[in-house]
Amino acid sequence: MPVWLSVLIFIFAGLLIVNATAYFVLWKMLRNDLFKWSAIAWTFNFLNFLVHGLVDGKSVFTLVGHSMFFITSLCLSQVLAVVSGSPYSFKRYFKIYPLILFISVMIFYIFKIKYHYFWAALILDISIAFPLFKISFFVLKDVHQEKTAKIFALLLFVNGLHFLDYPFIDIIPRELTVFNVNLFNFLTLFGFSFAFFLSILIAIVLPLLIFEMKAKTYQRELENAVNLKTAELEKYNEKLEESNLDNQALVALVCHDIATPLMVMQNHLKKIYKFEDSLSKEVKLSVDKINTTFLSLSDLLKRVREMHAGKLGKFNPQFESVNPEIIINEVVDSFQPKAQEKSIQLTVKKTYDKSIKIKIDQMVFKNQILGNLLSNAIKFSNPKTEIAVILETHLNKFELKVIDHGVGIQNKNLSDLFKYNQSTTTEGTFHEKGTGLGLPTVKTMTERLGGQIFINSFYDNGQITEHTGTTFNLVFDVIYE
Repeated sequence: MPVWLSVLIFIFAGLLIVNATAYFVLWKMLRNDLFKWSAIAWTFNFLNFLVHGLVDGKSVFTLVGHSMFFITSLCLSQVLAVVSGSPYSFKRYFKIYPLILFISVMIFYIFKIKYHYFWAALILDISIAFPLFKISFFVLKDVHQEKTAKIFALLLFVNGLHFLDYPFIDIIPRELTVFNVNLFNFLTLFGFSFAFFLSILIAIVLPLLIFEMKAKTYQRELENAVNLKTAELEKYNEKLEESNLDNQALVALVCHDIATPLMVMQNHLKKIYKFEDSLSKEVKLSVDKINTTFLSLSDLLKRVREMHAGKLGKFNPQFESVNPEIIINEVVDSFQPKAQEKSIQLTVKKTYDKSIKIKIDQMVFKNQILGNLLSNAIKFSNPKTEIAVILETHLNKFELKVIDHGVGIQNKNLSDLFKYNQSTTTEGTFHEKGTGLGLPTVKTMTERLGGQIFINSFYDNGQITEHTGTTFNLVFDVIYE
């Protein structure tokens, strides 16, 4: 063997051992069998070229070295089979390796026929090419395979063809020349160079193929996990929707069933109050307590109905353009007696463009928005304080502020103040009871009318000072006429 060819083979062997080492490291790190098969493939490919570099001529050692590529062929075919989802498995073929090598050696030693090395090598090369052809045909004819898998299959197919030419090159006479070029040396150099180039391409595509397969596996696992969670969420939503419908039906039923006895109670109270003068103090006191309880229950029922309608959107606002000052004065006037009971000064301050109007539902605005805000402000204000209702316009926006100087609201409660499912109700300054539904209703109805609500409050450990108090700010779009 020429020195230059031995050097070329040793260089090639060195590159192969680097590849084998790299794949063994990847296998240890990632614990993926595809890297293990790849590492074994490069290892036996290295041994093949190492033997060819050390042994000169046709010998049994050359056959043994050449046969090692059968292991390489099976490993590379197994990697492609796994990645492509092929039904083939090449693991069982490892068992016949000794048999194929034995037959090849027997032909070389026993059958002293012409070109006996050729026939011995041909048996090996057919065995090497078979798994490469088998898996390559499967992948290349499958239109659904990924591009990387098809490129790798094509490389393995060409590699199989390349091995089949090895025995034929070896029977070429060493002295044969074509155009003053030794044909054997030329084909040998071309064969090893082609093998070197092909191995480089396989070394480039192989990790891409494996990592692409891992990415697809992770993607499938992620999709399966997402689908599973989606199915669980859908079931949960179905149960939640069913529970929500049950709750809605229950609220509607309770409101309906409570309204009737309250109406009966109201009629009887009216009849009793007609004979108020003839009642004893004890009886009159009891009747007044019953009336107070009746009013509380009626207010609670009203707020529950408002909340229920607001949450379900089962009310149709009757929008109309109105002068906000007129309806605000009406609501403030209706609350003056209640404010006077606690010696609270309830005032309206106007610094707004009187030519503007806002588009709202008057009844909703009066009863469920401003009425709730004023009732709330009076409940939490101490006697001899002021509640200011301020009307302003800024940048095509109408602002209504309700400012009290009561106890204020703690910062930890501000975020839950407008939530139906959070209990934030507290007693008023005269121990007035609340339902906790007023402010959530205010927010819901304000937004249904196209407005916004903001809150700012200062709390001083339950003490009322000149700085404590709460400001509710309602903002609506204005209409100029």
